[in-house]
Amino acid sequence: MTPTLRVYLAGPEVFLRDPYAAGAEKKRLCATYGFEGCFPLDNTLDLAGISPRAAGLRIAQANEALMQACDLIIANMTPFRGPSMDPGTAYEMGFMRALGKPVFGYTNSASPYAERVLEFYAGQYATRGDGSREDPEGNQIEEFELCDNLMMAAAVELSGAPVAIQSAPREGRYTDLRAFEQTLAAAAAQLRGGAPHDVGKRR
Repeated sequence: MTPTLRVYLAGPEVFLRDPYAAGAEKKRLCATYGFEGCFPLDNTLDLAGISPRAAGLRIAQANEALMQACDLIIANMTPFRGPSMDPGTAYEMGFMRALGKPVFGYTNSASPYAERVLEFYAGQYATRGDGSREDPEGNQIEEFELCDNLMMAAAVELSGAPVAIQSAPREGRYTDLRAFEQTLAAAAAQLRGGAPHDVGKRR
């Protein structure tokens, strides 16, 4: 019997008003593709009576332990509080990449990273002598036609599948799961060699 692969579900959903509902829906979809979804808030921690700093460190330690117990990661790379993805999610992608585990990702923003950076600075930029552009603070704008910082996009692509990209309305930026399901299908095909929805039946 083929063991069920465990997926660490990384992303800014943990900050939503109802993060448990978001996690439950992702876990449900994982099951339809033959995976077991593991959401960061699945960790049961006793944080009573400790400082916020200590609580934060304990949560980080628990999340790392959960990632070590998973077989792969699917990361929501949708821009969060700026032109780039959630930094905690970026760390988790790097953590799993360093462990040698497959890194899959998706984003609900179809705009390239450089375009979002320019939008963040209201279209203001200067052109350097070599033709590259820099932001108003004098820093070069990364322009590789990728969905985010090159290290994050490469972590996914070098794992064997491109980042799944969809354009979602602002109100559904973190809850639209079309790209997430595309990523599940790609992970199922790559890791199990099966068609979507048939993965869990393969032996």
